[in-house]
Amino acid sequence: MGKCAHGIERFPELNRVAWLKTLPKWSVGAEIGVRAAKFSRRILRTVKPSLLWLVDCWSTQPKVPYNLSDECYLSDMRKALRRVRGEILSGVVRVVCGFSREVVELVPDKSLDWLYVDAGHTYMECHEDLCLWFKCYLGLRLPIPAFTKRSKCIAHEYVLIIHRPIHSATCGTTAFPSPLS
Repeated sequence: MGKCAHGIERFPELNRVAWLKTLPKWSVGAEIGVRAAKFSRRILRTVKPSLLWLVDCWSTQPKVPYNLSDECYLSDMRKALRRVRGEILSGVVRVVCGFSREVVELVPDKSLDWLYVDAGHTYMECHEDLCLWFKCYLGLRLPIPAFTKRSKCIAHEYVLIIHRPIHSATCGTTAFPSPLS
């Protein structure tokens, strides 16, 4: 692993489990895109977070080619809630149903130590999620700075886009590549 722009660590093998092992125990994190919470269980076992935000829309989305039916998403949501039931009851997990742009304001300012994004699977969707959740880490002046100064972030589909500083009209300066540039 090596460092690159903004102190972001490189994971050449692009292994999300290896990344989890670098996170501090009892930290505060968020998983964006939970589906049935299989990876959420891995996060809970590996990181043992003091608080884990689980965010997913669990609904069919217009104009998205990889959509499932609402029944499938509802089934996944039920599985997710069962998988993390104990942690919900103990206050370790907070589940939020909605899109990032709708729910990012529910996460207190400067409260996240790390973020795992595995929600939208197109470049545009991933770009939007990263911009919404990663804003404070890059020092941008946006209304909801959810990250602490030592935050870590990974996006499952597009890990490489956080490895190079370039300009983006969407996120501000020295941010993520704009899908339009």
